[in-house]
Amino acid sequence: MGKIATITLASMFVMQSAPGLAQDSESDSCVAPVQSHSQYKGITTSGGDGYTSMLTGIRLTEEQRMQLRDLMHNYRDQLRNVRNLAEDDIALYELVKAEKFDETAVRNQLEKEMRKRLDYQVEMIRVHHQMYQLLNPEQKMQLDANFEPESIHTSSASSAQNMPE
Repeated sequence: MGKIATITLASMFVMQSAPGLAQDSESDSCVAPVQSHSQYKGITTSGGDGYTSMLTGIRLTEEQRMQLRDLMHNYRDQLRNVRNLAEDDIALYELVKAEKFDETAVRNQLEKEMRKRLDYQVEMIRVHHQMYQLLNPEQKMQLDANFEPESIHTSSASSAQNMPE
């Protein structure tokens, strides 16, 4: 039973941090999933062209597409410096395996991970801000309409209904 519990705990650590970054082999774009309950509904990078679904329905000029592609390329490179998930998983697993539970060490490791996740989220929002600044006034108005409080609430409610229990 002890081995099963250890494997289960290790799996939980890996599964919790695994969505942090994934590489899309076809487009070489960074995929950074956002929780479904986020106030920034739909802001995730997508496959193919690497643009975010934040811009779904927005018609972009070729120049804007190129600028967004470059922005996403730089963003992906920056994220490599922000997160090292495997290292964190190993550190947590070592704490799980320890003879005695060291709450201070666990708290320190979790705080370190939280700082990394915070840095990661700040970088994501920075890129979304830069994307927004690339839009013309008409495009900004269209995007703003997509983020009206009632549309965000409706999207969150429908996402919650589709979540497994």
